[in-house]
Amino acid sequence: MSHPTAETLNPNTRYRHEESQNYLSRGVECMLLAEEDQYQDKALLTEACDAFIEAIKYNRQQTEAYVGMAYLLWILGDQQRALQYLEQGLRTNPAHPDVHALIKQITGKPQSAGPVAEQPEPQAYRALQTEIQGLLEKVKSENTATLAASVNPHAVERLQERLQGWESDYEAVLAAIDDLQAFHERVMLTCELGPVQDRIMAYHQALRQSERLTRLDDKILENTRLTRQYLNALEAGETGMFCTYADILLDNCDALADELDVLEREGLNIRTLDSHYQQLIEVVEAFQLAMEGVD
Repeated sequence: MSHPTAETLNPNTRYRHEESQNYLSRGVECMLLAEEDQYQDKALLTEACDAFIEAIKYNRQQTEAYVGMAYLLWILGDQQRALQYLEQGLRTNPAHPDVHALIKQITGKPQSAGPVAEQPEPQAYRALQTEIQGLLEKVKSENTATLAASVNPHAVERLQERLQGWESDYEAVLAAIDDLQAFHERVMLTCELGPVQDRIMAYHQALRQSERLTRLDDKILENTRLTRQYLNALEAGETGMFCTYADILLDNCDALADELDVLEREGLNIRTLDSHYQQLIEVVEAFQLAMEGVD
């Protein structure tokens, strides 16, 4: 049995990487334009900042986005946070030459403005840091078994409820972050929310997978219902195009089996669907035997 690649298992991966690259390119473009004006255009710097943030949110392994964000912060005089981004860049790619070059440049030629850490942090910023840490602890402590896709309506409802809770907390923190005046503070706090965003995406994926499982299960159950209907009609002595029905049912069974194989290869739990499929096969076999009796 062949095993799918990670790209196959998560169809969103390619899209997220492409989006990350697009935002990175936009961030670099804004920085180049800002350089022409000696970094005096705050609108361009803000746009660059937002672009680098989005690049990181879409792909937390995007080393170049950390470098771009670090360079932007360094230009603004925030040496300490620039180094924090470079440290994260080292974690994603320890050998990246741009990371090492910028670290050397920053530590060898510190900017005139003092590190932001030496200045008192606003109370709102500290409060948000505490709130975000609480959410991160919640991510770590949550039982990931609750993220499993399911055809059970109650389990799906619980997934939806948990997702709503996560999204509500996430949106509330984002709204509070947007109220901060210093955009480098908004950058740092937004990036810290990465694991929360990943958890939200995991819930969305589980719900999408649940929809796929449910759609296929419904098709299996519908075919079982129709087959029983044909079998009952045949046993009652009714006549009709039962040979045609039999061929259609067999084709449907083959197609359903192929869909089950796809879901199983993707690592989804198909135990319930497989049980229903076996029931379908039993009814189809009974229908075939009844057909032979008619012949």
